[in-house]
Amino acid sequence: MYDYPVLQALGEQAPAGMIAWDRAPFWTVSTPAMQSFASRFNSAYGSYPNEFAIIGYTAVQGWEYAVRQAKSFATDQVVAALAGATVPTIRGDITVRACDHQAEVPEDTGTIAATPSAQYGVPLWTNVFTAQPAQILSPCPSRGCPAPVTASSRRERQMTLDSGIITLLSAMTEASSLFIAAAGLTLVFGAMRIINIAHGSFYMYGAFFVTVIVGAAGAGSRFCRTRRWCTAAG
Repeated sequence: MYDYPVLQALGEQAPAGMIAWDRAPFWTVSTPAMQSFASRFNSAYGSYPNEFAIIGYTAVQGWEYAVRQAKSFATDQVVAALAGATVPTIRGDITVRACDHQAEVPEDTGTIAATPSAQYGVPLWTNVFTAQPAQILSPCPSRGCPAPVTASSRRERQMTLDSGIITLLSAMTEASSLFIAAAGLTLVFGAMRIINIAHGSFYMYGAFFVTVIVGAAGAGSRFCRTRRWCTAAG
């Protein structure tokens, strides 16, 4: 990737003729809004914007558009307003697909110039090629499009994630217990050459004392953050 800051840092050492790409090169977007943004950015910061400044500004424009259309800051209403909308931005009109909320944004490539740009003072690109969204994005399926993301679906995913974490922790606890028991038996029978048939009893006593101590310490109020976690943990 060769965006403006990289090319500026390389200067004359920039590899002329090298194929370059950038997510949002301001010099390849000829819209008046982009040129105005780049000029104002340069006046404010003494340098031209990199791709992240442009992408971030575009994202804010999309959010502002959705808020105005929805007349609300509520997440679900903003998301619904963006689905299928064509948003005017400094990069031009960007359509947000309704099927998966993917923004249809073109990608630019080119070759690094051998001489610095007279306007920007660094070697930019020549032979610029802009790949349109239809050329690089997978089309939306005709059937079975994913449902819009809502607050309830996010809560369901979070609950599923919580359950998965609890299951993983429980499995690790059981595996650790089996490992401790196996290690003890290995030491007793393998290293010490002593038959200790009370090994299982000591393991049971340890588990019993841990249960008593945790219960006396108030596990229900101190170690559980929510009722769901306590219930799932037993």
